[in-house]
Amino acid sequence: MKMAKASEKDIEAAIAVMGILDAINHGFYPVDPDAQGIETPTFFDPDDKHHLRHLYDLLIRHAKHPPGGILRVVMGFSTIMSNNVVDPDKDHLELHPRLLAGLAAVEAQAAKRYEVRVAGPDDVHQFSSEILALREANKINRLHVDDCLKHPNDHVLCVAVVHPVEAPAAAPVPA
Repeated sequence: MKMAKASEKDIEAAIAVMGILDAINHGFYPVDPDAQGIETPTFFDPDDKHHLRHLYDLLIRHAKHPPGGILRVVMGFSTIMSNNVVDPDKDHLELHPRLLAGLAAVEAQAAKRYEVRVAGPDDVHQFSSEILALREANKINRLHVDDCLKHPNDHVLCVAVVHPVEAPAAAPVPA
């Protein structure tokens, strides 16, 4: 499933609503950052209609962020969870094990290097992938066969072969 990404405004609105709900959950009057210099109560009274109106106004102000808003933040996270981007068995956010395995495989493949050796130790060509090395070896071998067909009396053994080589250790990627 695909979902539009939450914008910075969407995330800020969700954080603001979370802060408002957290304040009243702990019995405090929700602070309006736009109302600086205005005396406000310390504690929230759920029976006071002015407190309820203030709460309603704050929530509505932060909920009005079309086209995304808080829904886009919540549904975006739900999409991440349902698409197995994060590990559902962890109590914290960590990449899904299959993604970690894929990254490890890509890193392992990136560490591999191949050489095409032709006639001697000085005739070595380095490649970052096996398929590129094999293509180069085939090209060299095809040229050699064509040359042998043109000059049947001058046979020199020349075969290009591919060898895997250990790549130098890469610098660790900072976390």
